Amino acid sequence: MCKFLSFLLLLLLVCGFFMSAFSSVSVSALVEGSWVPKAPMSQTRISLGAIAVDGKIYAIGGFTASGYLSINEQYDPKTNTWTTLTSMPTPRNAFTIAAYQNSIYCIGGITSDGSRGGWYDCGVNEVYDTVTDSWSTKASLPVNASNLQAHVIDGKIFVIAGSNLFMYDPITDSWLQKTSMPTITPISKISFVLTPTDDKIIVIGTFLASSPNTDYEQKVMIYDPKTDMWREGTSPPPVETVSGIVGVTTGVYAPQRVYVLGPYNSIVYDPASDTWSTAKAILTPRNSFSVAIVDDILYAIGGSAPNTGLKFLSVNEQYVPIGYSSVPVVTSGPSVPVVTSGPSVPVVTSGPSDFSEPFLTYLVVAALALTVVVFYFKKKRYAT
Repeated sequence: MCKFLSFLLLLLLVCGFFMSAFSSVSVSALVEGSWVPKAPMSQTRISLGAIAVDGKIYAIGGFTASGYLSINEQYDPKTNTWTTLTSMPTPRNAFTIAAYQNSIYCIGGITSDGSRGGWYDCGVNEVYDTVTDSWSTKASLPVNASNLQAHVIDGKIFVIAGSNLFMYDPITDSWLQKTSMPTITPISKISFVLTPTDDKIIVIGTFLASSPNTDYEQKVMIYDPKTDMWREGTSPPPVETVSGIVGVTTGVYAPQRVYVLGPYNSIVYDPASDTWSTAKAILTPRNSFSVAIVDDILYAIGGSAPNTGLKFLSVNEQYVPIGYSSVPVVTSGPSVPVVTSGPSVPVVTSGPSDFSEPFLTYLVVAALALTVVVFYFKKKRYAT
């Protein structure tokens, strides 16, 4: 019995060592402020829709050398693998994408006009059910448009089309036009909603200037869904032209920041200090890619290499923000100078993607120890 207890103690120590080592490797692999290449998609494409639901990333549609795409691929960050799912009914690119209650809404975009060989903007609204792997068609956007932005606030989907704003109700399957942005259509723009500290849409764009002495000017426009009103904000970014793909961390696993990723550089907005800074650029310079976020880790997917005559890419690169932690941060959220009201609906709902929780380590060690004990007593019983 003494020998058995000594063996069991040694086994527990060895198991604990290996599990601790595994956890350390898992955590150390996530280096703050770094980009890491991950498994690429099966299909090269630009202007696709990418979004995260329940810890998985869905890359839908887009455009490639063969034309408009309807492909739907799911990426699992935990296994670093892609799975092909049911395709979107209408092949298209440059549409907007939003997630609400395990459903993904693909709205508007550019699609083929069929036999004529051309293209046109559409208002198609198709919804993917991530649970049943099936698609359905819903009420179309009231206008045909592409290069849109969509945000989910209090169970409604707000779609920005140029200076126009539309609100979709998934429950009633109906659209309502809201107050338009009180400016002319921006030449380029980004938009975002800060969570969990706010429920306003913030648009940063390059507009034709009102002054005759300048051609363009940067503006920050803020929309309040509760009052259906716009106002002009402050703190435009430190660049002349706003362009890039936006990803917003939530403040749960990394500090809340707005990342604007471009082909060669990245800028970051800190809502707590109302300041802008720079971040490390993506590994593969490219245009027309998409960004999805799982547990406050960014994934830049697809795109085309600049100045190459549309060299379509399938690359998938992961960015770990500065201040990232695998342990959720319990906080009331930063004080935001330009926005002040309540929480919005978070899209990503899963836990951390690494394998570092102490509870899991103890569970595995206990299971191994229990197995050894059972085996020992069974062997002893048969021996007697």
